Amino acid sequence: MNAHSLVAESHLRQELSHKGFDMQGTPVMQDNGKLEVQANALEPVADDQGDALYATVPVTLWVSVDNHNKIEQIEGGNASPEAIDGARNFVKTLIANNQLDGLKNNPQPRATHQVEINEKGQRVIKRRRIQSLF
Repeated sequence: MNAHSLVAESHLRQELSHKGFDMQGTPVMQDNGKLEVQANALEPVADDQGDALYATVPVTLWVSVDNHNKIEQIEGGNASPEAIDGARNFVKTLIANNQLDGLKNNPQPRATHQVEINEKGQRVIKRRRIQSLF
């Protein structure tokens, strides 16, 4: 990978971040000239009180860029129903097993995940640490 493509990839990563996508890996150029991008997006799920939490879900995007690597169009980017259900079930499991810290004054010192507030004011679930079995 040359310096120009690294700069272009970095720029694309930054632009997608501003649009709510966390690019994963390296984009792949398709025969139609669009970039296929694997990314994570935030999806609203509910905590045990019915309040909104956001969990990351995998999505696929097809991105068209101009000659200056500016995004012209994004297609896709919607999580599948299965991915959304998986995220909801994951959050329910975290809560049921006291592995999610940051919910309603209910500290969980051994939690593997925590709720953080992002720059948009959304309560986002983030992995904290891996708990050792020993």
